[in-house]
Amino acid sequence: MWIYFFLIVDFVLIVLSSVYAKNIDFFNLASENNLPTFYQSIKTLVVGCLLIIKSRKFKYNAWIIITGLIVFYFGLDDWFQFHERIASYIAFDAFWEGRFSWTIIYLPFLALIFLIFWRLRYKIKLNRMAIVGVVFLSLGFCMEFIEAFNHESKYIFYQVSIEEGLEMIGVSVIAMSLLDSLIKKSRKLE
Repeated sequence: MWIYFFLIVDFVLIVLSSVYAKNIDFFNLASENNLPTFYQSIKTLVVGCLLIIKSRKFKYNAWIIITGLIVFYFGLDDWFQFHERIASYIAFDAFWEGRFSWTIIYLPFLALIFLIFWRLRYKIKLNRMAIVGVVFLSLGFCMEFIEAFNHESKYIFYQVSIEEGLEMIGVSVIAMSLLDSLIKKSRKLE
């Protein structure tokens, strides 16, 4: 049920950004400190907390706790813009604009999350929606790399909107399907 709520809000924010973002920064998916950032941060923080809380019912909960902590960190990162600040201290300007340097630093974290999902996939029986979410999130991250090499394109606004939208939907789908799997599994244990 929650997945539909989050997906509806995701799509509403994507539409608002597409229509109003060029004139009103409050709806711009590519900007920080606005409605989409607040929503995505809160959603990610809550999901990270729920993963940690739900993990106590499982014997292999260390992996779920690690995932919850990483998801929680990404929520903090989104709100406090850690990755933008990290990029300002890293000099990868030789190949692309410096503000994209954080993608190199975060790649190991994303690989760790993927490995955790791979390890847990049979234990908590992740549904196909989780895989769809991973695909959306991966496409968004790939678009981030494309933007790094193509940041002067006249279509960059649309590229960023699509990339941020894919990430927003990917996080919703992954988080809700993982929580759904954990809730169903915990009900069977009771």
